[in-house]
Amino acid sequence: MGTQAKATPAARRRRASRADQVAERRRSLLDAAGVAFRRDGYLAATVDAIADVAGLTKGAVYSHFTSKADLFLTLLEELVAQRSAHNAAAAAHASDAESAVALLDIARVPSVDDPEWRLALLEFRVVAARDPELNARYARVHDVTIEGVSQMFAAMYEQAGIDPPLPLRALARAALGMDTGAFLEEVVAGHPVPPEIAGVLRTRLFGVDDPGDASGGGTT
Repeated sequence: MGTQAKATPAARRRRASRADQVAERRRSLLDAAGVAFRRDGYLAATVDAIADVAGLTKGAVYSHFTSKADLFLTLLEELVAQRSAHNAAAAAHASDAESAVALLDIARVPSVDDPEWRLALLEFRVVAARDPELNARYARVHDVTIEGVSQMFAAMYEQAGIDPPLPLRALARAALGMDTGAFLEEVVAGHPVPPEIAGVLRTRLFGVDDPGDASGGGTT
């Protein structure tokens, strides 16, 4: 039985170089997808357009991702992980009731600053709702969001010294649903939901007042 020759340093460098190139190309495609989905929306964005933004071929896209939906979900998974880390970092610095309640606004910053992505995501959710397999994968990603928001709420209630009025995951779903609805109303109206309305919803849902407003008005 012969022995397998050990890879030479040069061969190892070549393999590492190829792996780096593959990773760089995949990163370029994800970044290009982010541009195309924000610019065109999920429905109008095409694999050809994404490849064009990346400066690669359509074949290069399919060598890394099975479909446009796969590319979108991979990008979404990255964003969910980043935003969960953002919320966890903010929760770690909540040391009293005031800073804990401020988490509600801090958590919304990434979404508020990225309305084009939110519109693309809404388009995708409608498409996924009609495709059981696609919806199942999206549900797994969304569950990570739910869990991250739940953990943030747990930190908020603990620091505020109050008991949550509902199970944390139920509160997370309610908060995300309200936030999505508010965003759609803002798109239609052309301006944010009035802060006094946001404050009332916050007080009713979470049982906490806005620390910056004695009347309980929010700042979202």
